[in-house]
Amino acid sequence: MRQTKSSHDGGVDLVVDDPTPIRGGRFIVQAKRYQSGVGEPVIRDLYGTLIHDGAVKAILITTGYFTAAAFAFARGKPIELVDGEVLEKLIEQFHLGRTFGSDGASPGRGIPCPTGGIDELEEQRRHFKPILLELHEDLISQSDNDNVYRDMLLEGLLRQPGNVPYREAALREVEAALQRIERGSFGLCEACGEGIRIGRLGMIPYASFCVKCERRG
Repeated sequence: MRQTKSSHDGGVDLVVDDPTPIRGGRFIVQAKRYQSGVGEPVIRDLYGTLIHDGAVKAILITTGYFTAAAFAFARGKPIELVDGEVLEKLIEQFHLGRTFGSDGASPGRGIPCPTGGIDELEEQRRHFKPILLELHEDLISQSDNDNVYRDMLLEGLLRQPGNVPYREAALREVEAALQRIERGSFGLCEACGEGIRIGRLGMIPYASFCVKCERRG
């Protein structure tokens, strides 16, 4: 298994070579940190890379969701699509990112261990507030043309209304999340009112919608 470099990789983030006879081979993995939908062109490009590299299977993982056209193109091909909802469940199932000690003390930068109900939401708010404050401070210190936040916007991780500068758009997202913490509504979907899964908040701490409502737009 090897992680690819940031360029000249056909968009592939990970290459896994399994030497097992018959069921083994080369697997390529691509990750897309999207808040919106991943469309058919992305799947088509990945399929082209699969053919070019002689891989037996491609896996595309996103924090967002896949459009109907994306699913239609992948059908019948050796491509596995893992959307944000499935990814959240995997993160929780395998306890990825959790850093709680045996006494349940300070979680650091990991994902807080859920306890259920109101206590869980309050725990999430205490955990994510310093993370959001740190991100806010980083944004304040960056220029409007900072490539990191530009790329976040281009990938759909942040929304950019009109011609608002990149940094300002990112600041709006983070400040809105901090306001939700103060109001006590952080961790709840603004559309349906249901709790946003911990896995999603761990990936996108300023998420204001659950995956299902984000998919509906």
